[in-house]
Order: sequence, then C-alpha cells, then structure tokens
Amino acid sequence: VSSDDEVVVFHDATVSRLTQQNGKVEEMQAHELQRLTVGTSQEHIPLLQEVTALVNNRVPIFIDLKSTFFDARRDVLALARALRNYDGVYSVMSFDPRVVAWWTGERALVERVNGKKIRHRNLGNGIAGHIFHGGNVFKIYSCIIAWKLYGSPGHFLAVPLDAVHRRFFQKRRSIRGNLPATPLLTWTVKDDVQQKRAQKYADASIFDYDPRLKFSIK
Repeated sequence: VSSDDEVVVFHDATVSRLTQQNGKVEEMQAHELQRLTVGTSQEHIPLLQEVTALVNNRVPIFIDLKSTFFDARRDVLALARALRNYDGVYSVMSFDPRVVAWWTGERALVERVNGKKIRHRNLGNGIAGHIFHGGNVFKIYSCIIAWKLYGSPGHFLAVPLDAVHRRFFQKRRSIRGNLPATPLLTWTVKDDVQQKRAQKYADASIFDYDPRLKFSIK
C-alpha cells in the first residue's frame, strides 16, 4: 500500500530489486510507483483496480496482502476500498493472522477516527486464508496461539512446500468432528518434481514456472 493509501500490485517491500529506483513502497505515492518500469520491460507497477479491470472476473484472483504489524489496519481498509466495486471472484491471504480474522469477520477491525472508535465487520467478500511461515515446531505453535487469539486460519491455509507433508497440516484436509476440512495451498513450486509433491500433499499449488514449458519463469 502506497503512502497515499492506494493498493499497488508489487511483490517486494522496496522497489530496488525490480526497478531502477530505490525506496520503500509504503513511503512512495501511487503516481510515483506507477511511473516506474519493472525489470527490463516497459511494464509499469499497476494499481489493484487496474488489474481487476483487466481480469474482469475471467479468472479468480488471489491477493497476498503484505503489510507491517503497525500498518495492517490501514492496509486492510485500503484493500477493502480498492475492491469495493469489484464483483469478480477473489480471495485475500496474508502472513498476519489478524488480517485473515478481520477479512473473514472473525474479529472486528477497530479504527479510531477523530477520537471515536469505528468497528468494521464486513470487509470485501469475506474470503481469506493464512499463509504459514514455516515448518519448525516454534512456528507451528506460534500459529496455533495466533489462531486461538484471532480465530481460525480462514478458508484455506498456504504452506511452504517443504512443510506441507507434516501431519499438523495434513489432518486439516479432512473433516474433524464439527470442524470442516481446510484446503491446503503450497508454495513455491518451481519444477515438475516439486509439482508432483504438491499434487500429493496439497489441493492447489502456487508456482513460478509453467509446467507446459518445462522451465522456470524468470
């Protein structure tokens, strides 16, 4: 999210790796970001509204909201505004369990405006999932604590490929008592071997290669 609260479609927190400029995305205005070209192409960093207009509900969209701990509320509200008039199919995912809880309505997002508290419950379409950080025991228990505090991991769980086989995640793919099954996405798949692993342990994969072309997309 830019400094003037516009949602841009860009992976990194800074622009230095993918453009010829330096600076943090959150410290730049949208018009400054839109002027930058990506890599050696002539493509510019787009606003989310430009991408949704291009997609126009032809395919579902997964939106990975990247935000810092202190800016999460501002970023979620900016995302809700950016998607307000989009009727297509989309889902939000985040490493921050609060973002997932706010978007799904598990928890109200409380905003202070002129000293008054405003509670937001209905944000976008309400569909979201948690991106899991890793497979070690500490991170697993950290997520369990976060889910206890803020609610469930949402409608799906995105798990690193090297951890998706763990029983902690696999048992969530099945109905457990009154708990529904949680679909698993796994990331990041980069070749055919990894794709076979993803097909075995997950319901869908997040990839940066085209299996039809047999090589990684750079």
